[in-house]
Amino acid sequence: MLLSHRGFKVSIFDKNEDVGGRNRPLRLGAYTFDIGPTFLLMKGVLDEMFALCDRRSDAYLELTELNPMYRLLFDDRELLVYSDRERMRAELNRAFSEGCAGYDAFLRQEGDRFRHLYPCITRDYSSLGSFFSLDLLRALPKLAITKSVFANLGRYFRGEKMRLAFSFQSKYLGMSPWDCPALFTMLPYVEHQYGIYHVIGGLNRISAAMARVIGEQGGTIHTGTPIESLLVAGKTVKGVRLSGGEEIHADETIVNADFAHAMSTLVPHGMLRKYNSEQLEKHEYSCSTFMLYLGLKKRYEIPHHNIVFARDYHTNMRNTFHFKTLSRDFSFYVQNAAVTDPSLAPAGRSGLYMLIPVPNNLGNIDWNYHCAALREQALGALATRMCL
Repeated sequence: MLLSHRGFKVSIFDKNEDVGGRNRPLRLGAYTFDIGPTFLLMKGVLDEMFALCDRRSDAYLELTELNPMYRLLFDDRELLVYSDRERMRAELNRAFSEGCAGYDAFLRQEGDRFRHLYPCITRDYSSLGSFFSLDLLRALPKLAITKSVFANLGRYFRGEKMRLAFSFQSKYLGMSPWDCPALFTMLPYVEHQYGIYHVIGGLNRISAAMARVIGEQGGTIHTGTPIESLLVAGKTVKGVRLSGGEEIHADETIVNADFAHAMSTLVPHGMLRKYNSEQLEKHEYSCSTFMLYLGLKKRYEIPHHNIVFARDYHTNMRNTFHFKTLSRDFSFYVQNAAVTDPSLAPAGRSGLYMLIPVPNNLGNIDWNYHCAALREQALGALATRMCL
């Protein structure tokens, strides 16, 4: 979208019929689900992207802020999480014996970390000199390289469940809070500072809106058009070869796919050394997810976002990330978007999106054997843990 506004002739090739990749819709009859992201964080960044194209995001998208942002369910208590400071303090005082004593320190100190690190995150690191910038040097002490998110939160909160209420966001990165670097404590900070939003029609509408702007600016989007391989000459990508054999040449080629997948399937065999298939298999990868998309005949008035913690969360995380085995006592996330956005399900009905973090495929789990059993366990957990 930005490139087409700046005068480049942009052509996008997408194997799916809807744009967006992981941010595209799944339609099951009258039900619509997002298959990837389920809320918008840092709305201001999205607004800025449209502004850079001389447009307003609200001309293309309808957004609503969620308060509460989500509900957290433990085995012995629940917590509604708000971006409104006073309501959040009241909830912490209600749910935890230590109350909101560390909440203001969390906001203050993690806000300071965020203000130091954000300029570094948005920086262009295409030259060696950019690594020696003054803002990066100032941010180095804020990286807390030797600490995890969970350990870092011990500066503010004592109890494990209190820390989990501010650290489950590590799973957005496919990581355990005991392993995720402390600098990513900025994730819960950003939620509490800026709030989270739902896009009417689903988060997939963001991709559709960007596609619309690209079309208005003269770009072209080819859906249902898989790429067979990259066209490589020497060490330079010269374009793409479509699955039908047609070659599309370009001055620049941008690959918006998982790196390991792209290197192992789109680059002609034998061209890569550092990133060949054998080397890629040696890397650590994030967890996977087991997904259920449920179109239900009943309307459920549960909150928009719900996170249910395993009774023994630490063991569940160790099984998922270290031992790569399934847990009978598992954590899960449920989105009930139709409670906010009736366009996503028929009147009087609900569409529930259920996500269970599970080991990635390096764990050698036979999903043909385990899939049906885990589905039944998931439905049972909905009934018992969420009283549905």
